[in-house]
Order: sequence, then C-alpha cells, then structure tokens
Amino acid sequence: MNAVSLPPRAPARTAAKPVRMGSLTLAASARKNVETAFGYLRADDVERGLIDRLLASSVQRRLVINHHNDDSYDPNTHTIHWIRTARC
Repeated sequence: MNAVSLPPRAPARTAAKPVRMGSLTLAASARKNVETAFGYLRADDVERGLIDRLLASSVQRRLVINHHNDDSYDPNTHTIHWIRTARC
C-alpha cells in the first residue's frame, strides 16, 4: 500500500479580540464603522440619548455587522444585528 503524503496544516487563524465600547462588545474590525455611525447619529439629540443609554447600560450587548439585510435586535442574546452599509 502506498503512503499518502499530505502537506502540513496551515496555522489556525486567530481572530482579533473583541473590543468594548461601554456596555457594547463588537469585533475590532467593526470599531471604525461604529464610531463613524455614532459620530453622525450624535448630531441628533434623540439619537445621542439612545447611544448614551446603550453605552452606559448595565446590560452587556453585542453588536454584529452583517451583509444580509438583517437590522434587528435579539433580546434573548442581547445581540444587535447591524447592516453597516446603511446610509448615514
């Protein structure tokens, strides 16, 4: 029987650690998009209040950027699904 030689495995990819913005946890790669969106939204008093409440909340929430038209909140997992291509 002939032995099959396989190439060595590639090292496992390690994702960057999530970052925190107050009570919000998000992927490090999403931080710039979130900061840009929050900066834009903070120009409105109501939006600024919502962002401030979100960041100061005692409930830890997770923000996930997606690309499949899913702007939603899952109250069971405290996960905000956000479409980053939404126009500001």
